[in-house]
Amino acid sequence: MTLESLESIYNNNFKKIYKFFYFKVFDQQTAEDLSSDAFLGFAEYIKNGKEIENSEALLYRIAVNTFNKYLKRKYSEVQIEDSEINETTTINHFDEIKDDNTFVKFVGKYIDRLPNKQKSVLRKRLIEKKSLKLICEELGKDMNYVKTTQKRGIKNLKEMLEKSD
Repeated sequence: MTLESLESIYNNNFKKIYKFFYFKVFDQQTAEDLSSDAFLGFAEYIKNGKEIENSEALLYRIAVNTFNKYLKRKYSEVQIEDSEINETTTINHFDEIKDDNTFVKFVGKYIDRLPNKQKSVLRKRLIEKKSLKLICEELGKDMNYVKTTQKRGIKNLKEMLEKSD
């Protein structure tokens, strides 16, 4: 493939690829970056001298792969941040309780009043001090399930504590 044909493919497909990314991320800068990454991947493919039957189909396949890599990076980073935020949030709700034994006794009786799913997650998280990832593995659930259940459980636990005052 020649430089002119590569330029032609770029000119004919850039807007389409950009729109593909833009309607997935709704951010101009991110869509531009992802579009550039997709075209760089396409150029790398051509540079390796591989045979291309349908350049447009290959470009879209590379764009899909680029988007999947973006999502993996994005959500692996968010999980780390979220777990830190949730842990901090959990600690902030009970910051007046300093002693671990007091904490377990105090919160334990309220956790038992929660629905079973929330009780299971919060017991593992607050009392057994397990990580979100370990809880996911033990329960056979995904991260979103555990985080959502934890968030609802903490909200219900906080309401119970406020009512008891």
